[in-house]
Amino acid sequence: MRKDYTPKQIGNFARARQRQIDAGIIPADPPTQSTFEFKITHCLFCLYRQVEDGSYNSNWKKRKNGHAWLSYDADRGVYVYDTRKRSDEWSDSLIDNILERNESDAVSQWIDFLGTDEYKENMQTACDYYAMQGGYFRGIREKFAKAGVVSSYEYDRLTKNKYASKVIAAKNADPAFAVGSLVDFRSKHEETANSDGSARLYKRSTNGVLILSNTEKVVSACVGAKRYKAVCVGDTKPFWIEERYLKKKKKIKVNKK
Repeated sequence: MRKDYTPKQIGNFARARQRQIDAGIIPADPPTQSTFEFKITHCLFCLYRQVEDGSYNSNWKKRKNGHAWLSYDADRGVYVYDTRKRSDEWSDSLIDNILERNESDAVSQWIDFLGTDEYKENMQTACDYYAMQGGYFRGIREKFAKAGVVSSYEYDRLTKNKYASKVIAAKNADPAFAVGSLVDFRSKHEETANSDGSARLYKRSTNGVLILSNTEKVVSACVGAKRYKAVCVGDTKPFWIEERYLKKKKKIKVNKK
């Protein structure tokens, strides 16, 4: 599969890429352990710079920051993406997707988004969740903890996968039970002695459960995973429980006769 791109297209990409480097969103050089897409994006950026500074003929053929799928056709004045015999949906659209993510307006919008509470809260929620699941997305989590900024691609990988998106939705959902309300356990229920969900215990209460907080850290991607801090009426030790294990407490009917 072969596609041509104009100097204007690649130039716009390169300037937007440089803005992200200057803002600390992405490193100037790809880390040792990085995705194929990140590496070929870096190669495309280097290709443009080498064409612009006249070093393409001497450097690119030596594969200095280069890739076999990328080249520059000086006779036609176009950048060439050629996967040769490979042709599939991912490889065919790879450069188009890279250019779209590194488009000038998109980068400006992303830099603005980095300063919002939504970005910080979603990232922190996803990082907290995956910290309890093992080594998933460790590189992105460590980058966020250190610098506070990630690329839009990294943000989507961490927060918009099928697990983290459910966790974030549960965290942001309106609580079914207000602080101070009295509720009951469902017939099947699980609770923990700590906020991270690692120390399970079993509680019983005939008088109901008092909600102390409805903004606790979400620890699972299940439906009804919003977490509450609560205490059994008559007890002094709080515990943590998910919304799916709670129900409204039935009112006791009083015979007025």
